Amino acid sequence: MERAQMQQHQPTTNAEEPDMRAIKAEAKTRFGNLSGVQGFGVGDHTLRIYVSNSGLRNKLPTRFHGVPIDVVVTGEIVAR
Repeated sequence: MERAQMQQHQPTTNAEEPDMRAIKAEAKTRFGNLSGVQGFGVGDHTLRIYVSNSGLRNKLPTRFHGVPIDVVVTGEIVAR
């Protein structure tokens, strides 16, 4: 097989792609005990941290393990 044909058949992987599940799990451990943190999620290559009030933005970094953090103000979440 010619070199150009061999390159076409190689799988495309991005070694730079962050493991969002692992980052989310570590963020839960690191920030989950802050008063007012309501939950965690994954957006389009972002880590979402749901908080009860906007004052918590100052207590959270803007990036975690190189991934941008999107702080989402939800208000108080209560299970019913």
